[in-house]
Amino acid sequence: MDAPASRTRPYSLAYGLVDSPVGLLAWMLEKFHNWTDHGGIHDIESLPDTISVDEFLTMVTIYWLTNSMSSSIRVYYEAFHEDETMSTCMGRVNIPTAIIQFPAELAKFPRDWAETSVNLQQYNEPDVGGHFPALETDQLLLDDLQRFGKLLRTKKWIN
Repeated sequence: MDAPASRTRPYSLAYGLVDSPVGLLAWMLEKFHNWTDHGGIHDIESLPDTISVDEFLTMVTIYWLTNSMSSSIRVYYEAFHEDETMSTCMGRVNIPTAIIQFPAELAKFPRDWAETSVNLQQYNEPDVGGHFPALETDQLLLDDLQRFGKLLRTKKWIN
């Protein structure tokens, strides 16, 4: 089975997405459907209750008017073609780090992997949310970010 075009040929896909607003809308709807938390219900191509049609259409419009879908999908190509030894060559990242892993997120890494790679100071696995937490669980995301900011101030990592 072939890998998705975004992993192997991002620009082939990008040409179609920047040439057709309907193609862009369909591509984004499929991603918003598959990468968000529907509370276990995935029977039709739809948005979760937490994302309004207006919010979704605003996102599509921003990508269309700025012609930025091709650059945004490039990161997925890079992630799937990164030299696997790169992270071990870089060594441990000592910057204080917080991780929040939403249940419907695409890629989840075990906590112990993170603990060996970064200076993990805060880790959270909420019961809801997906790839677009600012649209799906905005308050939960904000609370987590604020908790980490307070932790940084308490430990004098920031002024």
